[in-house]
Amino acid sequence: MGHKVTVKRIDWDGLAEELEGIEKPQASNQKSRKFGIIVSAFIVVLLIGTSLGIMISATTPSIPTVIEPGSMMSGYSYVISKDGTTFYAKNGTTGAIDFSNADAWTVITDAVAGSPGGAVFLKDGTYLLSQVLDLSHKRISLFGESALNTVLQRAGDVLVINYTQGPVGFARWSGLTLGNIRIDGVSTTGIGVNLTYGNSETISGINIINCNVGMRLRGVIGCTITDVIVVDCTTGMLWEETEAGWENNDNRMYGGYLGDCEFAIVLSNGTKGNTFYSVCFEQSLTRDLVSRSYAAVPAPQRTQFIGCYFESTDAHHTAVSFESFAGGRTPGEATFQDCIFQSIQFPINITGNHNTVSGCDFVYGGWPPGGYINITGENNTFINNMGWTYPDGGESLIWVKDNGKNNTFIGNNFYTTKQNGVAYIVASTAVTFTHGLGYARYYAFAGADANLTPTIVLASFNNTLYGAWTWTATGTQVTITVQNSGDYIVYWSAEMKN
Repeated sequence: MGHKVTVKRIDWDGLAEELEGIEKPQASNQKSRKFGIIVSAFIVVLLIGTSLGIMISATTPSIPTVIEPGSMMSGYSYVISKDGTTFYAKNGTTGAIDFSNADAWTVITDAVAGSPGGAVFLKDGTYLLSQVLDLSHKRISLFGESALNTVLQRAGDVLVINYTQGPVGFARWSGLTLGNIRIDGVSTTGIGVNLTYGNSETISGINIINCNVGMRLRGVIGCTITDVIVVDCTTGMLWEETEAGWENNDNRMYGGYLGDCEFAIVLSNGTKGNTFYSVCFEQSLTRDLVSRSYAAVPAPQRTQFIGCYFESTDAHHTAVSFESFAGGRTPGEATFQDCIFQSIQFPINITGNHNTVSGCDFVYGGWPPGGYINITGENNTFINNMGWTYPDGGESLIWVKDNGKNNTFIGNNFYTTKQNGVAYIVASTAVTFTHGLGYARYYAFAGADANLTPTIVLASFNNTLYGAWTWTATGTQVTITVQNSGDYIVYWSAEMKN
């Protein structure tokens, strides 16, 4: 005879009530009843815990595995380090020490030669080079562990790193990548990095100090330079064409700092289409950025400065000077967009044509009586630029010397100069006083000397009996006239704003 099985869904909410409704068991089966209750309670707890565990697992993100930088070197052909007085090159694939020597240059050169198309990693330390580190005609990447503590050093009137793809006639390819290395020329007579006839090289996170020229580009096309710092060099960067006429074209620099050099950067001899994004040019020596054209040699063309910052601690700097010397082609088609010029006497000197300056901020010049933009070219455009503000009055802080032709100025506020004071009307209807706004030797856009005549005059009086009032002004004086004669104290403010 079969047995009928009834499956009943457990009412978890009523479980407690059911347990309470059970009659007290007899002594003979009390232990069995108690054991059954414990088992039931354990099952409830187990089911609830399982459900919570599933929910927690579904909502808790997985914790990623953290790999310390430099702990896995399999991506490098060689890893070079120093132990005591010896340098070692460890094979990134086999782990074997393939090269070792007390001379850092020998070990690095051997590792580079054994890594065609590969990458060499230098661990932190000082690598004193006995010869120039020549990476020419190679496809190679050279990385340091950090731009602060991985130091390539070579003393004297010498070159530290050289990379050449030429001479003329050789095919040019993308061959070199440098990153996270500090280059110390020890003195200011050598060159930190020299690139010649290159194409699409990548330079990133390099610090260069104590050189005559920090980085020189000669006949290089499409190079990308990112976050490079050059300090304490005679010339931070020199971009020029080669003797054979190969030009520097379409190179890009992103971020970085060029400071405490006599010239932050010199663009000369046929450089075209180069762009600087958010680069800081900060100097304490002769000039900030100079672009030159020499006799019968093409000058820079289509150079762009976007979001760059120029500052000087010396009163007599020129931030950007595009000059054309004897016989040279007039530089042109430069763009300055959203740049800041801080405390510089001569922010921009343009002798060329078709240049555009837009959205730039020219902040207090720090050189009494001020600074000026010099323009002697043609068809240049200035749009929506802001000038210095000098709330204490005095002479104009920026002047535009426009000796060129067909130059356009739209929506600029090149300078604001203010003065205020107190004047007294005594038993009269008028008072004339000197406003003291100063004298602009190069009045904006006029190309001629002129006093600053107020464009706005405000006045308040010690009482309201004056009726109505008007003002007139010249380059030196303001006259305030009231309707009703009497004694009045006039609190005035005069402002010249272009």
